[in-house]
Amino acid sequence: MSQCVTKCTVCGQAGHTRIYSLVMCSSCSGNSRKCDFEQPPAKKQKTKKGRKVAEKEQPQLATAAGSPEAELNYKYICRQLQQKNQQLGKAFKSLKAKFDELKENFQEREEQLAEAQQDTDKMADLVWQNEQRIDV
Repeated sequence: MSQCVTKCTVCGQAGHTRIYSLVMCSSCSGNSRKCDFEQPPAKKQKTKKGRKVAEKEQPQLATAAGSPEAELNYKYICRQLQQKNQQLGKAFKSLKAKFDELKENFQEREEQLAEAQQDTDKMADLVWQNEQRIDV
């Protein structure tokens, strides 16, 4: 199953999958026609020259432990992890609320089913008693 990469119009971040849009943001409540996510523009193929320039522009991850670049890279990664942690926390709270609501609905249905079963048993007893009266 291929996943479509989307850009979130709710949080503004790119790289989310359609599953994220349905589960994490819940912006469309499962209805893809009402979804607030939009398709990103198609990526252009880089030429060899473009790849070389892009490789030179990327920060080098292999830096000395005490260097300022390593410290900046560490802080950047920490910020990203904190943002992801906050997103997961929000998603967890949302899913927990939905779970609690479903649990309540389930309990209500169980009670309704028990009442219906009792009513069915009473009706069966009444039918049996009426049959006994008719036979006598």
